[in-house]
Amino acid sequence: MHKFNISNGYNNSDFILSFLFMSYLSLVVASIVLFNEIISIKFFSFEMVFSGSLVPYVFLYPISFIVLTIYGLKNVHNMIWSMVLGSLVFVIISNFVIRISNVESSAYSILNSSFKMYLAGLIGMPAGIYASFIALYLLMKLGLKFNALSIFISTIFGEFINTAIVFPIGFHGKYQLKEIFTHVIIDSLIFKVVMGGILSCIAIYVVNLIIHYKYEGKS
Repeated sequence: MHKFNISNGYNNSDFILSFLFMSYLSLVVASIVLFNEIISIKFFSFEMVFSGSLVPYVFLYPISFIVLTIYGLKNVHNMIWSMVLGSLVFVIISNFVIRISNVESSAYSILNSSFKMYLAGLIGMPAGIYASFIALYLLMKLGLKFNALSIFISTIFGEFINTAIVFPIGFHGKYQLKEIFTHVIIDSLIFKVVMGGILSCIAIYVVNLIIHYKYEGKS
């Protein structure tokens, strides 16, 4: 098995890295747009209700771990802060256009509230991602290897931090604080835990796939 260093990574800027960067930004923009879309999933007698922003958002953690492992922490920093600035450009342009538009389209209410969603994500998203990295570092210091389990635990820790920050800010004024914590946050965490387990396994598979075909294949 090819050994790799999470701290340093591979010093390569290529199509895969660019694709991951663009995917990251696209998923964050989708999360901003879909924040107010409420999804209801019923499993037998159990019903979960959560924000549509979670569907694209849950992919951010596996992408972050893939970039961290293959390309190093510096590229993760670049990806996160490029996303912050890129999504800010989206929010500014969106709000400018709807202010000067003479037609109130169906997208008006979504884009009109995009700055609030951006503010929630600006605080919560980096906090969650970096919290997950700290959790991963501590787990590896305790002897747990970099695998699907360590990624899953780190992801859930980061998601908990993110959820506790984003939803009270994003849904402030729309739902009562008690309702946000007793319904929206709990259902969101259940969805994140399930998807976190699935995507952690996929992330490890993708990491090994990239290493095998991109690096070991050249040796």
